[in-house]
Amino acid sequence: MNRPARRSAHSTLCCWTQATEHPTAYVRRVLRAALESLGLTEETVDDVILAVSEIAANATEHAQGPYELRLRASGDFLIVEVHDRSHQLPVLSGTGAAPEPVPANALPERLGMLINELSERGRGLDLVHTLVHGRLSARRTSNGKAVAVAVPMQ
Repeated sequence: MNRPARRSAHSTLCCWTQATEHPTAYVRRVLRAALESLGLTEETVDDVILAVSEIAANATEHAQGPYELRLRASGDFLIVEVHDRSHQLPVLSGTGAAPEPVPANALPERLGMLINELSERGRGLDLVHTLVHGRLSARRTSNGKAVAVAVPMQ
């Protein structure tokens, strides 16, 4: 009995290695094209690209490649994953709790605090966690790990 070919649950958008020239820019270009083709809002596309850029840069800097950028649907969410060959899961340096809303008159002060935070290393995933409203996850795979963000399909 012949069975139809099983479709993959994900789509690999691109692959890269540490030898790839400007890998994070490459990931951003490929991801932007994919997200825009799905009709997501410009604000959502920009937020996802910023979040995934940080994840891809971390993978390239801290984990063994090759690396893959994957996209898959899961219910009402679009899952964007970066795969690498390290089994070590990332750790958020802070609590991961979303910050309190900032009153408009405090924005200049908050902006200064954010710039100070960005000038230090090791806070990227905390910022990603906040940017994607806590929808950041990591899991081990058979040959490494996947770090993912979930985006509501609007």
